[in-house]
Amino acid sequence: MSAISRLSAVYERRPAPETVEWKLDMLEQQIDLAVGATLTVLLGLGGALILARRAHGLTMVTIGAGLATFALWGAAAMSTSSGTVLTCVFYSLGPIGALIASLLPSSRRWVESGKNPQLTPSNSPRPAVAPYN
Repeated sequence: MSAISRLSAVYERRPAPETVEWKLDMLEQQIDLAVGATLTVLLGLGGALILARRAHGLTMVTIGAGLATFALWGAAAMSTSSGTVLTCVFYSLGPIGALIASLLPSSRRWVESGKNPQLTPSNSPRPAVAPYN
C-alpha cells in the first residue's frame, strides 16, 4: 500500500503537462509527399511494364490511376473555392483516362499478344527450349 501512496505523491509534485500543438501543415505536406511518391512509382513503373508487355504493368497502372483519381476528388471535396474544385476535376481527367484505358479488354489482349521470349527462334543451332515430343 505504501508504494501506491508514494506514486501518488510523485504524481502530485509533477507540473501539469503542456498542451501539444500539432503542425498540421507539415503533416499534410508529408502525406502529400508520400502519396505523390507512391503514385509516381505505380504509374511510372506500371507504364514501363506495359511497354514491355507485362501484365503486372496493367495492374499497377489501374491501382495508381484509381488512387490518383481518389486523391484529386478528395482534394476537390475538401476545397472551399469553386476554382480549386474545377482544377481538381480537370486534373482528374488524365487518371480517369488511364484507368479506363488500362481496364479495356483490348489493352489486356495487346499485353498478352507480346512475344514469349522462350519460344522465339534463336540464331544458335540448339533450340532455346528443349523439345517435348
